[in-house]
Amino acid sequence: MDFVMIYRLIRCLNKGLPLDINVYDSVLWSSITPLSELSVAQNSTSVKVPDFTGGTWQKKE
Repeated sequence: MDFVMIYRLIRCLNKGLPLDINVYDSVLWSSITPLSELSVAQNSTSVKVPDFTGGTWQKKE
């Protein structure tokens, strides 16, 4: 994390505001390395990124 992200995280936690990144974004960002490794192991074929939200991103308010 850089300074700005740490500052915003602490500010949101102190003020009770929603965080900039939700759990679904965190899981998606964390899945890039394992998915890349899987693609390389399969001779660089395309690998589908799972929908960790179960499709709820399409109905977000």
